[in-house]
Amino acid sequence: MCSTFTPDGRVSTAGAAIAAPEAARAQLRLEVGSFVYHIVRVRYLDGKPLILEKSYMPVTLLPNLRQQHAEQSIFSFVRDELHLRIQSAHRIVRVRGADALEAAELHLASGAPVAVVQETYFLASGVPFNYSIATHEPEHFALETVLVD
Repeated sequence: MCSTFTPDGRVSTAGAAIAAPEAARAQLRLEVGSFVYHIVRVRYLDGKPLILEKSYMPVTLLPNLRQQHAEQSIFSFVRDELHLRIQSAHRIVRVRGADALEAAELHLASGAPVAVVQETYFLASGVPFNYSIATHEPEHFALETVLVD
């Protein structure tokens, strides 16, 4: 049987704007008082929770972002509907113990080791448009890199 990777249908807060938390504001280069979409979703592999993802995106850059985009592909929305080019991302990977929310969503013991991937994505203009923290359960997480001279 082939494994399938799909987003969970329980996307929460998509389309709801909140005041940008400090970390999101810094990563997205926003002013105090700026608003962001806060999207939380769980991704599954063969029905098992794999990744808890929390994303923040500036409301001003992504007008009309809706729940359906979060349930499908926000990046497709950015490329195909807003006609913006995604150019790059900055990624930091850390390992730490799961907090209570992560443990509950990923069906782990509180404090169990998890890989946390913090990413900031940039448009071709150099403007950051997505800051996300993805917490991965350890069984299926791997980091592979290619270095080119």
